Amino acid sequence: MVVSIRKSLNAVVHRNYHQHAVMFIVQGNADQLMKLTGWNGANVLYFGDHVYTDLADPVMKNGWRTGAIIPELETEIKKSSSVEYQRTLRWRLTLGKLIEQLQKESKGEKSVTLERWLKERTDLRIELKETFNPYFGSIFRTHQNPTYFSWRLARFADIYTSSLGNLNNYLLKHRFYPHRAALPHELNILPDI
Repeated sequence: MVVSIRKSLNAVVHRNYHQHAVMFIVQGNADQLMKLTGWNGANVLYFGDHVYTDLADPVMKNGWRTGAIIPELETEIKKSSSVEYQRTLRWRLTLGKLIEQLQKESKGEKSVTLERWLKERTDLRIELKETFNPYFGSIFRTHQNPTYFSWRLARFADIYTSSLGNLNNYLLKHRFYPHRAALPHELNILPDI
């Protein structure tokens, strides 16, 4: 392994790591990296911790693949994986389906039940949101919709993680494949696997 340090970029270059070149730069930028290496196109996976300043230019100007470092992700996953959150979310989704069914026949007594369920659904939405942050909820979701941050992240990052260390369990030649997101009209045609 050949290691060279470029003090002007605070860069450490590792070569011949499983027949691939790997570079870590601290306080550099994509333009400096391109000048230093000559790398271009989709064979580069460039990581940064800011969607606009680190990831937008490498995607738009250079056609690189990009990865985002989002430290808050660890907390989001921990909270959304809790038994209480999962139970509340399952009930919120079930209640939504019940409301859809009941509103087709909302007359008399059913109308009172519908109003009670709508209030409970609203309360559950607030509870789920406040699990993450009492002021704005998750950085990824506002109730059932992705946040603006989430939309921009999807636009400029091919992969995201809370820490680069999470990638240590993968071989350098590992390839990540995107999951196909279902559109609302496709939800009933996707297989349960």
